[in-house]
Amino acid sequence: MKKRLFLIGIPVILALTGVFLSVMMLREKEFLLLQTPFVIQERPLVTYTEGECFYKIKDGEWTPLETGERLSSGTGLKTGASGRIDIRLSRENLIRMGENAVTDLDRITAKSISLRQGEGQLYAKFHKLFRDQSFRVETANTVAGIRGTELVVDAREGETLVYALSGITEIRSTTACEPILLSYNSFTRVRDGQAPSSPQKMNEEQVVLFRDRINAIHSEQVVHISHSLLFEPNSAVMLDESRPELEQVFALLEKTRYSVEIGGHTALVGDAAAMYSLSLARAEAVRDELTGMGIRAKRLSVQGYGAARPVADNDTEEGRALNRRVEFIVTEP
Repeated sequence: MKKRLFLIGIPVILALTGVFLSVMMLREKEFLLLQTPFVIQERPLVTYTEGECFYKIKDGEWTPLETGERLSSGTGLKTGASGRIDIRLSRENLIRMGENAVTDLDRITAKSISLRQGEGQLYAKFHKLFRDQSFRVETANTVAGIRGTELVVDAREGETLVYALSGITEIRSTTACEPILLSYNSFTRVRDGQAPSSPQKMNEEQVVLFRDRINAIHSEQVVHISHSLLFEPNSAVMLDESRPELEQVFALLEKTRYSVEIGGHTALVGDAAAMYSLSLARAEAVRDELTGMGIRAKRLSVQGYGAARPVADNDTEEGRALNRRVEFIVTEP
């Protein structure tokens, strides 16, 4: 008689730490029936770093942080004046630390995410799978209880500004008991020892700026972003001055075994179909240059995104320049 093991009505969680997966071993002819939601719990992954980025474990020393690091609960993180860190907490939950920011991963499990923001800006995208999950961001004077939202937390000396672009966030002071609810495109200010201010509507410029930054948080590991691989106008012909940057990318790929996707991006200028075709052609040109230098073709895939994934405002020349880029995303570590 066949034996069956039924796990019905409860979320099943497997712990994924690095590359080791803990699974339930069953004897021959036994069956495991799982009911959704089925969650794989993974350690937070640093998907991108830029500029000065550091981490420490508990009371240890600050150590330079690199893309690809796996983080554990209790890890401290900080950035310098030009620093930026993107972290995938889980498949559905992403954060970005801005410059001059300090954050602690206080508690990270499949059921609970708790972050402590010391100072600076934190951009976050949270999505709850279970009704009883607990997500929280805490600063010196503010606690944000998150029900599933996109938000920005700006911690300053003596006050915290919280901006909610979607969903519902419960905001309270660390010293005042009465919370307020912050919803779509609104913000509140919490000063030391005071209750949160009444929610106010964000202006259009804030909404566009924060939306671009949240949408630009990397969910996959990005080993390099180039704004210096230059091409002739409206062409996939690479300029000679791009050679030093291409050499850097070649050296990075040569010393690793990464397989990468080369993603081409454009500014929002012109016809959408033409922008897509141009971004793909430029990605293909970069791939062809790298294979010509000795990187095996099977390690390199290409994708054109056109202007669909901006990282800055397309209304300014500076923003458009940032949106014209090539990203190298790890597909196989």
